[in-house]
Amino acid sequence: MTFAQKKCLLATCVSLAAIGGWVCFRQSCEPRYAGKPLRYWFKEYCRSGHRMTWDAVRHERAVVALRRMGTNAVPCLLEQAFDIGPSRGARIDLCRLVEALPRSWGLRALVSPEIMSAEAAEALKEIRPPAKQVLGLLKPHLKSSNARERNLALYILGNAGEGSEPSGPGRSLEWE
Repeated sequence: MTFAQKKCLLATCVSLAAIGGWVCFRQSCEPRYAGKPLRYWFKEYCRSGHRMTWDAVRHERAVVALRRMGTNAVPCLLEQAFDIGPSRGARIDLCRLVEALPRSWGLRALVSPEIMSAEAAEALKEIRPPAKQVLGLLKPHLKSSNARERNLALYILGNAGEGSEPSGPGRSLEWE
């Protein structure tokens, strides 16, 4: 082996070690509950919900976790709620394949993006974040020309917590 080849091999090993360390030890900025990140609890919420296989115990555990994370979970759930693009090719095929396999194999069901989008709005309903927080994040969606996006934003805002109800007849939230 020449000196240049050894140098290239050493650089490759150092790069792989650095990438491996970054992947293993990076800290996620998403909220955690019971040592598990929001994405874990949200997928549990989706898998145990009425759109997939209803499991009241698992669903209630996931609801408790989402409520405990509270308003820290709102930005991530809103992002998921508005990720309404359709599933594409390989992802759909993989979901169908896993669903067709016997349950005795113990494979976890894959959650399609459409189900995750719908369940994110329901999870926000469980958390009931303050309307003021949600309104700031929903402004672009409320102004959208896409009717489905506007309707989803109104649904989420209507199910928000404190401050979501009009303060009198004919009054609405100020958002301009």
